[in-house]
Amino acid sequence: MTFVPIVPAHEPAPSPNTQELAGQLSATIREFLRSHPGTSAAEIRHALRLATAGYASSITARLVAVLLGLMLAGGLGLFYLASRGNFEPGAAAFPIILGALAVLALVGVLVAIKR
Repeated sequence: MTFVPIVPAHEPAPSPNTQELAGQLSATIREFLRSHPGTSAAEIRHALRLATAGYASSITARLVAVLLGLMLAGGLGLFYLASRGNFEPGAAAFPIILGALAVLALVGVLVAIKR
């Protein structure tokens, strides 16, 4: 019988800045709950997600933009090779499909940048 030790994930101790911010958020939420007693826990979680959405999504938007940009460059490169006749995958509609994918990738890059 094989023994596989399970080590729980260790979360590092919060920094002083993290502790201070957590204290301020807790105080703000307590104050809000005093003035709005009918607020549910789900509403508080939703408000926190809305408040922090801009901080976490910037990395995701950049990653999506880079991946879509690479897809766009690859699609345009294949389109160029297919239009010159150096790349014959066997389908007559292949350059049109590649062009459509490149346009979709370009739209995706523009949408990611606008966010």
